Amino acid sequence: MVVSGRILTMTDVRGIRTAEEYRAWIGGVASTRTRLLQHGLASIPPVDVDVSATPAPARVNHGEWIVDCPEHGCGGAVHLLSGAPFFCPGCLNAGIGFRWRPVTVPAPAEREAIEAVLLRQPLVHLRNWEPGIDAVTLAAEVDDELRGVPAKHVRAIRRDVQERERRAGRGRGGR
Repeated sequence: MVVSGRILTMTDVRGIRTAEEYRAWIGGVASTRTRLLQHGLASIPPVDVDVSATPAPARVNHGEWIVDCPEHGCGGAVHLLSGAPFFCPGCLNAGIGFRWRPVTVPAPAEREAIEAVLLRQPLVHLRNWEPGIDAVTLAAEVDDELRGVPAKHVRAIRRDVQERERRAGRGRGGR
């Protein structure tokens, strides 16, 4: 689904509005049901957040908010459901006892700024943001892209600068 006027969430893509609806949807996915059975579970566990677990980071990919599983080697991801915790359809959060984990999203004002910058980019596949990139840096990237600098070059230059700053001891540790 492509809606150019906003950055999409799970509500936009799947019509899901609550954590319980998310739980029901994810439990209905055939591959998830198979994994549940392999772990001896009959259904997705109730929404019970392990606040001590590593949070799942949200990012924007091709104009859609995505939450990535932080478990090493998992690679699972789902659309962001604003205000809801994360349950991975890939690993079922087995590493934290099949409990739900918190999600890290930018503060509301920063999220709005990020979305406003991304919406300036007319090419949906270039509407991308990663944690650690502030709206000012993102705006510079989008400006470069709009001037015709290929996106991969813009991001490679940013990573090189950040790596040099990190080595010099003045980077903030972002990606």
